Order: sequence, then structure tokens, then C-alpha cells
Amino acid sequence: MRKYGIKSSLARTLLRLRIAFAFTALLPLIACAKPPIKIGIALPLTGVTAYRGVAARNAIELQAEAINASGGIRGRKLELIIRDDADQRDKTMTADRELMDLGVAAIVGNMSSDAAFPALALASEHRVPIVSPSISAQSFSGKDDYFFRTCGLAAPTGAVLGEWAAGQGLKKVAVALDVSNESYSRPLLEAFKSVFEGEGRMIETIVPFLKAPSGDNTALVDALGSSNPDGVFCITSEVQCAAICQALAKRGKKPQIIAPMGVMTPDLFQFGGKTVEGLVVSSYFDPESREPRYLEFKSRYEAAYGREPDLASCQGYDAMTGLVQAMLRARGLDGPGIREALRGLGSFEALQDLRRMDAFGDAIQSQTLLVAEEGKFVKLGKN
Repeated sequence: MRKYGIKSSLARTLLRLRIAFAFTALLPLIACAKPPIKIGIALPLTGVTAYRGVAARNAIELQAEAINASGGIRGRKLELIIRDDADQRDKTMTADRELMDLGVAAIVGNMSSDAAFPALALASEHRVPIVSPSISAQSFSGKDDYFFRTCGLAAPTGAVLGEWAAGQGLKKVAVALDVSNESYSRPLLEAFKSVFEGEGRMIETIVPFLKAPSGDNTALVDALGSSNPDGVFCITSEVQCAAICQALAKRGKKPQIIAPMGVMTPDLFQFGGKTVEGLVVSSYFDPESREPRYLEFKSRYEAAYGREPDLASCQGYDAMTGLVQAMLRARGLDGPGIREALRGLGSFEALQDLRRMDAFGDAIQSQTLLVAEEGKFVKLGKN
């Protein structure tokens, strides 16, 4: 009996050792089993602005992959849940609400000011921060809410372009004004006007429009060219801007075309061809940046997608970076905790600059004047 008791005790000891060893071996797996942090992505993946949405999504996915490969946020991986908001109000509300119902900690996305405006109340109601890559309307500023943006405002762009146009000696400018997104387009126009007009310079014609019916730009171009302006400010989409350039060229007119940075997509050159050569924009994105962070990202982006990054892809990446930096500092990884961290972020290392953020989560950026040359944008005056 004594002999049996020793064996039984030894067996129990060995069993305990095996259990302890197995538990120790499983600890890394247990740590890796922490639930992921759900991040909603709401972007226009279909429709006329789909190019920008897809480019932003690609960059966001690239950023998330790198973060997860380095261990995630406090040992938790990021899980991206992607929805198409089509850059339309009803679809934006549907996409954002669905993501919030799925329990996302934050949303990166919503690229159009008009489409996203109703989502502000939804974000505050559900206490889920929205970090937009590109919304730049003044009407979103200075609000104590759950909306944040990592891009600069639109109005300063208008002022920079107005100053440049005046310096170039332009006297009469016609404006093609897309009123489908007035919270963006009107302040841009007013800022341009306040700087440009005076000393014999004036905005001769403003042609508001929603969309050229059936692609027919005849009436729009007739109105723009009626005063024979020496400049045309196209506050429009890239496709509409290209159509205006083509129509003016067919009539033998070549005024100086000026446009906001939103036209900077391959569609401008695809639809406008040579007629968009010489078009000038003021942009928060510098395609010739030598910032090491941007060059490293550019290399990864080209390897992954076979093309250079552009304004939209950099905006998407920077929005994700701002959110991640806030999450790393947040006391809690829920909506209120992330919001508090975003409010106190102050600045973060964006791809091309140290992005400053004010107390209400609005970004402050410097701008670069660019000109369309041979199918791409280069710095104005470089040559």
C-alpha cells in the first residue's frame, strides 16, 4: 500500500507539472486571443467619387496591416469593417448607422461635406468618433462633438488661388459652381472672391449648377464664356472640370483654369486629355515631397497597388494614423475614450508634415500650388 501511495503521489505531481507547462505554453495564445478592435470604414466605393474612396480605402488597409503586424493596439488587432457610403446623404447615414450598430470603436471616412453633415448628430448620439480624411467645410468647425478631420479647411484654398490669380494679372474670372455640395463650394468661392476682387479685378459670372443633364455642357459653357473671361474657376468634380475644359477648347477658348484640389485624380486627365494642361490647383498634398515617412509609404503603396499614391490615398492614410495615435494615448478604447484622446491630440506625424490639430479636432495644413503637366501635377514654377 505504501508503495502504491508513492506512485499515486508522483503521478499527481507529474500531472500538475504537465498542466502548468501546458498553461505556460498557452499564455502567448491567450494573449493573442484578445478581441480585435473594430474600426468602421465608410467611403464612396461606387459612384462618381469612387476613385477617391477606393484610393483612401487602399491606404487605410495598408496602414492597418502594418499596425497589426507590429502587434496591434495594446496587444489587440484592428478589424476593419468596410461599407460603401456612395458619397450620398442617405447611404452615408445607412453606412454609418450600420457600422455603429456593429459595435465599432470609431469610423474613418465620410469624404463629402454635404453627404456627411447629418452624420454629426448620429455620431454624438452613439458616442462613436468619426475621423474624416477630406471633409473641409467651415460649417463642421468649432463644434464640441464626435466629428474630427485630419485635413485642412477648403476656404484657405480659395484664398491662395485668389491671390495667385490676382498676381498673374487676371482681370475677369467666371465661376462654375457645383451647388450639390454648397457647404464646401460656397465658402471656397467667398474666400477666392475676398482676395481676388479689387483694383479692376472682378468675378464676372457665377454659374451655379447641380449636374449637366445627360452630360450636355452647352448651356453651362455658354454662360461661362459669355463675358469672355481670362480665367475660369471650376469648383466642380474632376469629371465636370474636364468636360468644361474640353468644351472651351472646342470653341477655341483657352482661359486660365483654376480648381480646388479635389480634381486631382486620374479621371481629370483621362476625360480632359490635353485640354486640362496648365490647370492650376492649390493642394494640401505635395506629389514631390521628400519627407522620409511619405517616401516609405510611397514605396509600400506602389508595391501593393502598382501606382503612386495621390491626394486621396494620403488623406486616407493620415486619417487612420491620427486615429491610431489617439488610440495609443486613450485611457479607454471605447468611443468616449478615443474622443477624449482625439481632442487632446495636438499634433501627429502625418505622411508629409507634422499635422496640427486644434481643440475641436480640426487640422491645420500648409498648401502647395501645382499645375497640370503631361498627365500629372507638378509644383508651379518649377521649370
